Amino acid sequence: MSASKMILKGLIAAATTYVFSVWLPIYLFSQLNTMDLGALSGIGPADLDRFKYWITAIGMLTVAFTFFSASAPVNTGRKALFSIILTLLGALYFYIFSFSGVTDLSVPLPLGTIQGTLFIDIRLILVAAMGVIMLNVFLGLYDLIIAIIAPIQNENNIASTRRM
Repeated sequence: MSASKMILKGLIAAATTYVFSVWLPIYLFSQLNTMDLGALSGIGPADLDRFKYWITAIGMLTVAFTFFSASAPVNTGRKALFSIILTLLGALYFYIFSFSGVTDLSVPLPLGTIQGTLFIDIRLILVAAMGVIMLNVFLGLYDLIIAIIAPIQNENNIASTRRM
C-alpha cells in the first residue's frame, strides 16, 4: 500500500476515534448538566468539568496513537507496539470512567400519578470490557513477539531474495 493511502487510512481511523472517544462522551457529559438525574445531584459542574478534561486528555492520546497504529504497515513491530499502547490507553479510559461516579445512575420516572425510579449499574459491563481489553493486550504482545522473532515478509522482499 502506498504511503498516501496509509496516511489516509490513519486519518480516517483518527477521525472516527475522535468522534467516538472524545466528542460523543463530552457531548453526553454536557447533557448531564441539563438533565435532572437523582443520583448525580451530588456531582457538581466542577466534577463534570474534571470528567470532561480527562476524557479529552486520554481521548486525544488515543486519537494520536490510533493514527500511528492505522498508518503503520501490517505485521510490523511498529503496528504491534502502537496497538499495545492503544489498548492500554483504552484500559485507562475505562478505569477513569469506572471510578468517575457515573456508573451508578438513578433516574426518576414521573409516570403521571405514579412515581418510579430506574436504577442503572454499569460497573459489571465495565469489568467485562476491561477483561476484553486485557485479552487484547495479550494478543498485542503476541503480535509484537512474532514481529520481532519471525517477521512476515511481503511479496517484494520474497521476490528479491529469490533472485539472489
